[in-house]
Amino acid sequence: MKTSLSALVPVTNSQSTVGPLVSQLLEVMSELTDRFELLVIDNGSTDATAEVIADLALLYPQLSQVVLAAPADRATLMRQGMLRSSGDVVLYRSETCAGGPGALNLLWHALRLGDVAIARRGGPALLGAIPPLPSEGPVTEPDWHMARRCVLDGWLRTQSSRDWADFLAARGFAVQEIDSRWIGPRPSWRSGVSVQLPAAHVQRRDSAASQATRPTRRPNYLDRLKAFALGE
Repeated sequence: MKTSLSALVPVTNSQSTVGPLVSQLLEVMSELTDRFELLVIDNGSTDATAEVIADLALLYPQLSQVVLAAPADRATLMRQGMLRSSGDVVLYRSETCAGGPGALNLLWHALRLGDVAIARRGGPALLGAIPPLPSEGPVTEPDWHMARRCVLDGWLRTQSSRDWADFLAARGFAVQEIDSRWIGPRPSWRSGVSVQLPAAHVQRRDSAASQATRPTRRPNYLDRLKAFALGE
């Protein structure tokens, strides 16, 4: 059985941008696994963000939403998402994220090398461990966090207000990090980020490359969103 993926995406006053974000994420997630869900958390928006997400949820069965009456911190957002999702792997998008989902393919495979994978602007060029303590200097907020649910479950059971990233660092979990500045919207494994893949995956990748000329049919979420917006 394939690994399932839950994406937790908090947004605030994003009525004009949440549609394209949802379409991009659904398309990329469908390439990683056929068992995925996208939970968009309206973090105290004062515009029509909640209504837009509700309309999108009618189009996409993988999409659901949580509406918070007032803005919450990251720990609260993560807890709300964890309690309402079920994937084996949990993806969290920071509200300060400035890039697209181009790093998700690398994070998905990097998770095989550790318990947690993150994409951060200004992180190391190659995969490696993040500093265990924030006292070593200011650290840029990661754009994307991807972790195994079994790892985060321990933090969820503590009922602590401590941020989950601090929980992971305090317990010495292996964290793989990539620099999201060097990743485009459609990264390849030759993008300069070194990841040691299992032999079985390399064979599958090579087999897929040899069949690249075959036409494939993929869901075009952007076209569907456009049709929805135009009332077609």
